[in-house]
Amino acid sequence: MRRIVAAGYDRDHSLGVMVEVAAVTGARLSQLARLEVGDLQADGPEPRLLLPLSAKGRARNKRHERRPVPITAALASVLKQEVPRTAPDPSATELSGW
Repeated sequence: MRRIVAAGYDRDHSLGVMVEVAAVTGARLSQLARLEVGDLQADGPEPRLLLPLSAKGRARNKRHERRPVPITAALASVLKQEVPRTAPDPSATELSGW
């Protein structure tokens, strides 16, 4: 897995970030596409992402439901650097580079 993540970073930084987030969280690409800046909770002792639920089954509206997924401190640091510095409302800004 480390070689796959490293290859992603070698190809393109944004691709590397996406591959690393997928590797650490186990998320599907459709879930990663719905991540928002406000989903990153990196200030506490245990950093995490509020990951959107997968849309499998569709028995209820899962599109807006999220669950906390622990991430490494190193990944939290990388993600904090990806947050747009000029965003007026970080909670409403999508992580478009992922």
